[in-house]
Amino acid sequence: MPNSHMIKTFNWALIAAIIVIIWYMFTVKGQVQDLNFQLKQLNTQIDEEQKQYSILKAEIAYLESPNRLRQLAAKYLDLEPIKTAQLVSNPINNSSSNFAQYKNYNNKKLAHNSGRWRYKNRFNTVKTASARTKTF
Repeated sequence: MPNSHMIKTFNWALIAAIIVIIWYMFTVKGQVQDLNFQLKQLNTQIDEEQKQYSILKAEIAYLESPNRLRQLAAKYLDLEPIKTAQLVSNPINNSSSNFAQYKNYNNKKLAHNSGRWRYKNRFNTVKTASARTKTF
């Protein structure tokens, strides 16, 4: 028959193990509650960010609307309809033709590129109604 001293020691060890397990369960439960709280905060933050994103998309749609841009252009820019003469010049009648400028530009470009071929056009320059030259 087992010794009563051994049984008492086993009982005390079993009680101590149960106490440690209960303490560990409460610790884990607290950590799970903290993680749930953090998860709720993150979900709330995600919802707020999605609402803000929707608001920003609507604002961009409003700012880029063609009607609004047309109104702003009419209010702040002095634009006139483009005339054909502004876009196309007759190289035969024009002594300082764009063709000569284009030829010089291409010669410089080919010398600069050292044999590499590039298919780029000359600057797209247009004379506007205000007689300023714009490069695109």
